[in-house]
Amino acid sequence: MGFFITKKLKIKIMKGWIKSIRQSKGIIFLSITDGQRDHQLTLKEGEYQIFGELKVGASFISEGYESVTPRGFDEFVVSKITIVGKSDDEYPIQPKKHSSDFLRTVPELRGRTKYLQSTFKMRHYLSQELHNFFTEKGFIQYWTPVITQADCEGAGETFDVKTDWLEEKLTVSAQLHGEVGMMALGQIYTFGPCFRAEKSSTKKHLSEFWMVEPEMAFYSLEETIDLSEEMLKSMLGGILKYEDDFKKIETDTSHITSILDKSWIRIKYEDVCEDFGLKFGEDISSDIEKLLIDKYKLPVYVTHWPKDLKPFYMKKDDKFAYCFDLIFPEVGELIGGSSREDDYDTLKSEMIKSGLDMEKMDWYLRTRQWGSVPHAGFGLGFDRLVTFVCKLQKIHDSIPFPISY
Repeated sequence: MGFFITKKLKIKIMKGWIKSIRQSKGIIFLSITDGQRDHQLTLKEGEYQIFGELKVGASFISEGYESVTPRGFDEFVVSKITIVGKSDDEYPIQPKKHSSDFLRTVPELRGRTKYLQSTFKMRHYLSQELHNFFTEKGFIQYWTPVITQADCEGAGETFDVKTDWLEEKLTVSAQLHGEVGMMALGQIYTFGPCFRAEKSSTKKHLSEFWMVEPEMAFYSLEETIDLSEEMLKSMLGGILKYEDDFKKIETDTSHITSILDKSWIRIKYEDVCEDFGLKFGEDISSDIEKLLIDKYKLPVYVTHWPKDLKPFYMKKDDKFAYCFDLIFPEVGELIGGSSREDDYDTLKSEMIKSGLDMEKMDWYLRTRQWGSVPHAGFGLGFDRLVTFVCKLQKIHDSIPFPISY
């Protein structure tokens, strides 16, 4: 809380922002936060000095001592309080319930609510757990460019970057450059922003989003699925200890604990077609994803999709791509992964079929020219994971400054 003890006076200093003000029988009660935790300041009549005006939203520095209320709650009894940054009655985040729709109109202020304050902290905790997991597994974090020539999905839905000397795109995925890192370091992961220009206005889509993308040499498809499940269970199990933040988000952890001690479902695309009346070659819609979750009550891996539904870089046979999508409760597709095509000639043929600019993409093809290896990887939508953990109504609340169509 930013305490500094002066031993001679036994006075402590508390700094932060005022969240609410209440008066009762000559006593002023201030609910405050320093961004890490909340506290109560108590100002007893005749025992304190105020420099400035007490207003919700104002920042302050106070002097006083720790105490306990008659009901046994912690408090900080103030002898002196100085307003550092003033506020007024027009401050939008007053002490009342605000709708998420309203808060999205003030992104510069909405993080001061306890709900989003804890949501953004949970995002940080998940990031920590992610890095801890891969470090313990011996992975190396690898950095890839944001400005790139590579459209990983071949969909063309990219943002342009143009200057008088450069004409490129914003990355849609770090995967292709990550494969370069894999060939140098064996097993790597990337964690960074990606950009897609598709005009989607659903509650699950952002135009700027963060992806976790590991790439592993000598991994089979099955080993890759195993790794993704182990990673998610490690991350989700690691954040259960942040009970206070779950309370501020106003949710329990049953949606997490209910899936941690069970093996997640693995079924082939053809089985989904048979169970839900799809024709081979049709994509799995959001409605079918929900039905899968309703049926199994667990995350579901759907593997071996029709080859024509999947991008050029995936390993394929005459009918199927060796790949998987992980369907997760509430958020739908959370992970997409595959074995990568490691044969030079086959990859070249697939790239040409996809209409890629072979001159610009020659660097990627050259990764298969010398010392190519069987390898695999996947991409995790980090914002969707935050959305699941915090039970958010829209993915737009998983990140401080959402950008979407």
